Amino acid sequence: MSTPRGIFEFKHFFPRELNTESGGTCSAAAVRALLKEIIAKESSTDPLSDVSLAKMLADQGVIVARRTVAKYRL
Repeated sequence: MSTPRGIFEFKHFFPRELNTESGGTCSAAAVRALLKEIIAKESSTDPLSDVSLAKMLADQGVIVARRTVAKYRL
């Protein structure tokens, strides 16, 4: 992609790794799998909010924003 600041590959704008509390990284596919597992266990009549899901992932050491949860929610 050509920008006023130079030419960048598209993958530069779409990172595939997310930070963890320990300072490491976690793949986006692993985060999607965790979300899928958590969502499968939630009540269909009272689904968890994106904020709640983000906090649950943070408890497991994966730092994600609410927007990321909304993006990966199936």
